[in-house]
Amino acid sequence: MKALLVSCFFSILFAAVALWYLQDPGIVEIIWLGYEVHLSVATGILTLLIALFMLLLLLGGSLWLLGIPIRFISFLQDHRKREAQHHLLEQLTAFEAEKFTEALYHQKKIGKILDKNALFLWISARAFEKANSFDRAEKILLSAYTDVLHLLPGLAGAYSFGSATGGSCFGRYTP
Repeated sequence: MKALLVSCFFSILFAAVALWYLQDPGIVEIIWLGYEVHLSVATGILTLLIALFMLLLLLGGSLWLLGIPIRFISFLQDHRKREAQHHLLEQLTAFEAEKFTEALYHQKKIGKILDKNALFLWISARAFEKANSFDRAEKILLSAYTDVLHLLPGLAGAYSFGSATGGSCFGRYTP
């Protein structure tokens, strides 16, 4: 319905312009730097519309060209994020299969990228705990407390760590 109304509007507009042109075509005179150009009104309007279209096309093309570096950087960031998520899944799979050295390998590869991810921190701390590297596990659990969103997984990890080592939340440092 909307397309029908729009096409009717443009058809009526085109017919009105055509009738106006047939009744009184008019003349456009351009005198600039000693040159004179005589055009009919319709030719002048058509020339103006073509010039406007070319200007918009040039502007759109230049904006597209200027946006290439931004799109490329965005592509690289998305690729890096997808790669990190893939390694996180591999780390979780290795942890569940009790291949702790492989889980720690994946932790090393994505440690800088996902250092704020609660699941990554929890899996890493648990993998270090299972590999008997209690100092590294404690360091990761303490880093989980720096953000409110990581507080709950950090507390759950600290509790499981403490119960596994038989001490307080941080195991060996019991008074």
